[in-house]
Amino acid sequence: MNDYLGQLIQRYSQNGIIIDTNILLLYFIGNSKHRRTSQYLPTDYDLLLKLLKRFQNRIVTTPNILTEVSNLLGNCTTPDQKNLWSEFASKISVLGEKYLDSQSISQTPMFSKFGLTDSAIIELVREKYLVLTDDAMLFQYLEKNRIDVINFTHLRAPRLLGS
Repeated sequence: MNDYLGQLIQRYSQNGIIIDTNILLLYFIGNSKHRRTSQYLPTDYDLLLKLLKRFQNRIVTTPNILTEVSNLLGNCTTPDQKNLWSEFASKISVLGEKYLDSQSISQTPMFSKFGLTDSAIIELVREKYLVLTDDAMLFQYLEKNRIDVINFTHLRAPRLLGS
């Protein structure tokens, strides 16, 4: 898996990586507490930063993903809520936002199974971007359809990235 991961990173480092909602939320809030990122340890945040560093600020997102992250941040009850919004705003500026219109996405075969956000990811990534997700259903679909994907949950256990 380590060699495979290295090959994926090398293959997509110039194009970019698209990060699914929960992991992008982790990227934005770091080690702050949130119920959607409670399964992650501080070392997982470090692992994420180490991985994303290899993409030289070629992190790709969609308005749909950002809206989900924004909604989740709005549900966060923490004393540093104002700082979270500030961090969110500053990190948005380093993302490459790609737009697919909702009407077109809703006409894709996968819409009824995956909904708007994940269907947009599926349409956007084909042979263009690497996907980073912790969503088992999305991961299985992408892998089955030979779309390059990394399951962050799989990365966390063995700590494959090294220094």
